[in-house]
Amino acid sequence: MDTHSRSSRLLSADRGGIEDAVDRRPRDAGQSVDLAAEGVASSNGYGDPIGASQAGRIAQAFRHPLGFAQVYMAGFPDDAGFCKDCNAPYCSRHWHVSESGTGYCPRRHGRSLDPR
Repeated sequence: MDTHSRSSRLLSADRGGIEDAVDRRPRDAGQSVDLAAEGVASSNGYGDPIGASQAGRIAQAFRHPLGFAQVYMAGFPDDAGFCKDCNAPYCSRHWHVSESGTGYCPRRHGRSLDPR
């Protein structure tokens, strides 16, 4: 196993919960982690390397109680599935995404979910 593999950790909200991911964030500023994100309309595959600072922001954003303003600070293109108007998260099954990339929550609030 190379040094990068040993010092990297996988943060993923769908594998053991965000609390597990928070516990595995880097311990010092020199480490990086691989963040695997699966959004409403896209994913980043096996993950992208992020630094300790960004991992810390993400960990803080997903502390309970969750709300749109808090999660927005994590900087995910789809705001981790949160609808700003509902102040609630929805999974990909509940966001209705058009071919143009516009998504509608169950209450019909619309927003762009196109990651470009």
